[in-house]
Amino acid sequence: NTRNNGYIWHTTGSGKTLTSFKASQILASEENIDKVFFLVDRRDLDDQTEREFNDFQPDAVDRTDNTRQLVKQIEDIMNPIIVTTIQKMANAVKGERYKKIMEPYKDKRVIFIIDECHRSQFGKMHRDINRHFENGQYFGFTGTPRLPENKSEDGRTTADIFGKCLHHYLIKDAIHDGNVLGFSVTYVNTLGAELEDIPAQEVQAIDTDEVWQADDRIDLVARQIVEHHNRKSKDKGYNAIFATDSIESLTKYYDKFKELEHDLNIASIFTYEANPDLSGGKVHHRDSMEEMIEDYNRLFNTNFSTDNYESYRADVDKKVRECKIDILLVVNMFLTGFDSRRLNTLYVDKNLNYHNLLQAFSRTNRLDTDKKPYGNIVCFRNLKEATDESLRLFSQTDDIDSVLAKSFDEYLDLFKKQVDILVGIAPEPEHIDQLQSEEKQKEFILTFRDLTKTLISLENFDEFDFTEEVIGMDAQKYQDYRSKYLLIKENHERNKHEKASILDDIDFAIEIMHRDKINVDYIMNLIGEIDLEDEEKRQEDIDYILKELDRADSERLRSKVELIREFLERVVPKLTKDDSIISEFTEYEQERKGRVIMETAEEYKVPQDRMMGLIQEYEFSGIIDKEQITNTLTEANYSFIENYEKSQELERFIREVSEEYA
Repeated sequence: NTRNNGYIWHTTGSGKTLTSFKASQILASEENIDKVFFLVDRRDLDDQTEREFNDFQPDAVDRTDNTRQLVKQIEDIMNPIIVTTIQKMANAVKGERYKKIMEPYKDKRVIFIIDECHRSQFGKMHRDINRHFENGQYFGFTGTPRLPENKSEDGRTTADIFGKCLHHYLIKDAIHDGNVLGFSVTYVNTLGAELEDIPAQEVQAIDTDEVWQADDRIDLVARQIVEHHNRKSKDKGYNAIFATDSIESLTKYYDKFKELEHDLNIASIFTYEANPDLSGGKVHHRDSMEEMIEDYNRLFNTNFSTDNYESYRADVDKKVRECKIDILLVVNMFLTGFDSRRLNTLYVDKNLNYHNLLQAFSRTNRLDTDKKPYGNIVCFRNLKEATDESLRLFSQTDDIDSVLAKSFDEYLDLFKKQVDILVGIAPEPEHIDQLQSEEKQKEFILTFRDLTKTLISLENFDEFDFTEEVIGMDAQKYQDYRSKYLLIKENHERNKHEKASILDDIDFAIEIMHRDKINVDYIMNLIGEIDLEDEEKRQEDIDYILKELDRADSERLRSKVELIREFLERVVPKLTKDDSIISEFTEYEQERKGRVIMETAEEYKVPQDRMMGLIQEYEFSGIIDKEQITNTLTEANYSFIENYEKSQELERFIREVSEEYA
C-alpha cells in the first residue's frame, strides 16, 4: 500500500527463498502492479533452487546467460512475474539494443523481490537497475543482513539500501521451533600452543603461507579428519564440506588426503582465473582443477573436464546430496545457498566472521532423522570469539546457548542420569521381560528412547568411548536393552489391531543408535565366510554370527533371525568343505518356507496351492486378496466371527512369511 522499500530477515534454512518466491506470486496478481521481478545472484541459482522455483511455477527459471531471452519475457505483457539473475537484469538495462523495450518500464509500477540481498545488492549492478526503474519498489530477503557490525565494504548496511526490517525470524527462533538444528562446535589446536593463550586478534593476523600451509600442519589436520570422520558422519551416513582459505591450501590438503590410507571419497571444486599471475613457477589453478577432475572421473566413471566445468559442478552438487562424496574440499563455493539434509559436518581451516561464518555453518543444520541432532563444526583455527560474536549478532541476544549444542560433559551428565532412571526401572536387560503392565513398559520405552537420543549426541564427540568407565554403560549392555526395546515394539506392532493399548500413542520410530551396520547382507557375507575345514574355527564363526544376530538393527534381518539361527545350529555343523554354504542356505530357506506354509494351510483348513497363490501374489504386487481369503474361509465352514478373526490372522501371516523369506 505504500511505495516504501523494506527487507525481511528470515534465518538460513527456514524456507526463506520459497517464502520470497510465493510473495512474488501474490504481488504479481495485484492489478496495480505491472511486473514483478524475482532477482537472484547467479552464484545462488543452483540446480536445487531451480527445481524448487519450477515446482512453484513451471519453467520459471532460465539458467542461461541469454539476456535477450530475459528482455523477451519482459516484453510479454502476459508474463507478470519473471525470475532472473541480477547479472542479466543489469545487462538488460545497460544494453543499447534493448532500450526500446526497456524504456517504457522506467516509470511503471514494478516490484523487485531480491533473494540473499545481503550479498548481491552492494555494487554497481544494483545502482544501474535502481536508476533505470524510477518507480520501482524493492524488497530484500536475507538470513544474515548487513548490520553496523558487518557493514559492506562501502560502509552501507541492508537498512541503508532497503529501509526498515519488515519482519524477522532469527536462527534462535528456527531452532526453538524445530525448523533447523543448532551447532556443535569443536576447536582443534594446530599451532602448538594453547588456543586460549593466543589473543584472537593475533590469530586472525596470522595469514602467512608458512604457518597455515606448513607441511606438518597440513598433515596434522588431514590425519585428524581421517581418524574421526566416520564417527562424525555416522559411518558415512552423512558427509562433510572442508572449507579452506585458498586454492593453494586446498591443493595441499587434496594431495595429502591422496597420500593417506582411508576409504573416503574425496572431491574438490573451486573457481579459477582465466589469466592468473604465473610468475615464480606458479601452477595455473585450472591445471590443478583438471587433475582433480581426472581423479573424480576415475572414482565415479564420469567424463568431465574444465571444458565442461558447469556440468562437473552440477554433478558434484548431485553427488554431495546423494552422499556419494564423503568430503568436498572448497574455498568459497557451496558455503552459501547449498542445502542438503545429508550434510552434517563442516571442517573449517579459514578465517570467517559474521554473515560469512553463519552462512557456512548453516550448511550443516538442515533437519534429518534423530541420527543428526545438530550440525558438526570442526574449526582448525581459533574462531571461538568470531563464532560467539556472529551468533550473538544474528540471534540478537547474548544467550548463544540456544544456538550451540551442549558440551560433551553436559551430554555425559544427562546420559548418566538417564542410565540411573533406566536401571531403576530394570536393573538388568532380562528384567524387562518381567514388566507385565503396559504402564511400566511405556516408562521403559520413553526412558530408553530419551537415553538413545542423548547417546547419539555423545557419539559425535572425539572423547566418546562406548565403555562403562567413560559413559556409565558399555556397548553390549546397551545392545541388550535395545533388543528388549525392539521386542516390545514388534509385539506391539503384531497385536495392535486386536486391542487398544496405551503404547499406541508412543513414537517407536526413533533411529536406534548403532556403530555397525548389522543387516541381511552383512550377516550373509559372514555366513559365506564360515570356515568349513577347521571344526573349531567353524564353531567360532557360528558363535560370532549368533552374537551379531542379537545386535540386529535391520527390521528385515530381525524377521529372518529365527531362520538363520536354525540354519547355523542344525545345518552348518553337518556341511563339508565341498559344500556351498550359500546354496545350502537357499535350499534350507525354501524347504522351511514350504513347511511353514503347509502347516499353516492345514491349521486354517485352506488348500495349500491356494495359500501359496495368495503369498505369491502379495510378494509380486504387494496386495493381499482379502476377498479370496474370506471366500476360502467360508468354504471351510467357519462362522462369520471366526471368518473375520482368521482373515486378520492370515493377512498377518502372509506379510510375515513374505518378509522372513524375502
